[in-house]
Amino acid sequence: MGAVNKRSIKQALAAVAAAAVLGLAAAPAHALLEWRVDAGVGQRFVICDAGGIGVCVVPAGFVLVVAGDLNPAPEVITVDTTLLNVLLTGKFDFTAAGADDNILTATTLAVINSSAQVQIGVGSPGTLIIEATRDGWLIPLANPRTLTNGPSATLTNTNNGSGGSVASQGFNDGTNLLFGTQFATPISTFTAGVAPCSAVVGGVSTCSALTQLAGIVEPNPYSLTNRQTITSGGGNQGATYLITDSSTKFGPQQQVPEPASLLLLGAGLAALGFARRRKNS
Repeated sequence: MGAVNKRSIKQALAAVAAAAVLGLAAAPAHALLEWRVDAGVGQRFVICDAGGIGVCVVPAGFVLVVAGDLNPAPEVITVDTTLLNVLLTGKFDFTAAGADDNILTATTLAVINSSAQVQIGVGSPGTLIIEATRDGWLIPLANPRTLTNGPSATLTNTNNGSGGSVASQGFNDGTNLLFGTQFATPISTFTAGVAPCSAVVGGVSTCSALTQLAGIVEPNPYSLTNRQTITSGGGNQGATYLITDSSTKFGPQQQVPEPASLLLLGAGLAALGFARRRKNS
């Protein structure tokens, strides 16, 4: 083999190796599925997916709850509420909480889900923020895309005393930041007996909503975050907020035909109908 050919092969191999190194350097440092709760200063805790493979990132001002996830499966968090309630001293008490995502099976739609059941104890009015997040999403690839948030909840005895509410919102972040809020859906607010919640029957009101933000154009990877904000009144002891399901989804944008296109389509269908009628007659 000639010296020129050997040199060419070496150069080609060096280029491939360099490209591989650059590719590795450009690859995002994926974090785990994470869940966190914020009840104010000194009451901020984060739980990371026990079954995932990656780096657990603890945001500034939050404390990691070690072994806070009871579920060994990847991309699923089942919060150890007994442990959390010991740490979360105050008027909020968790009965259940968790999150999951479809990052391992996503093909055209990225989904992150969360759920929680919170009971209100004695104390002054307060706010509890519950969030689930996951970075490293690569699906879908095409732009533009639509961010959708669809929460559901059951509010029990929240209309007693000073009342209370649940606000839900979904976020997408093109910088791939955990708990990032670059793009956000409109806020869905649930108050017992007020639309989109049903009338209060036996102290219970059920709620559901769907909000969207269309036209998002960004590169991959990105992060998804789901947020629930519970606001409780001072006289709300014994009330229960059950967030049965809240799904934040990111997928291809549905193309809506323009009026002119619809007019042309209608004219074409009318012409076909007229031609068929003439043929039959």
